[in-house]
Amino acid sequence: MLRRAKSILVRLNGKVPANPVFLHGDALRLPFKPKSFGTVIALNLLHVIEDVRQVLLEIQRVLADGGAMTLTTLIENNRLVDKYLQILGSSGKLVPRKINQLVSAFDDLGMTVKYHIKGNMAFINYK
Repeated sequence: MLRRAKSILVRLNGKVPANPVFLHGDALRLPFKPKSFGTVIALNLLHVIEDVRQVLLEIQRVLADGGAMTLTTLIENNRLVDKYLQILGSSGKLVPRKINQLVSAFDDLGMTVKYHIKGNMAFINYK
């Protein structure tokens, strides 16, 4: 994905601008100083991580005071797609969860979130 992002920038701008930083890191041990970011965006992350609590602790650690976070993740939502999520879960490809399980993980850390669901995708916001 990082190579693709760079190639898109080259296609659009003729080169990779000097200011973007492309980093492949571990979501369970983010390589950033505490309170480094005013905004954290994590797309399609939580459904591939077993330890949601650790990810949320890391995001809290790097999020500046008063910062905002937006996450997207696949969830079970009483739809036919749930069967596929469960199959992928049993093969170790992802961790199927319901929205109430995720909200509970946030609540346990004192993070009140707002969310909306579209199909099997949850869009979660924290401020």
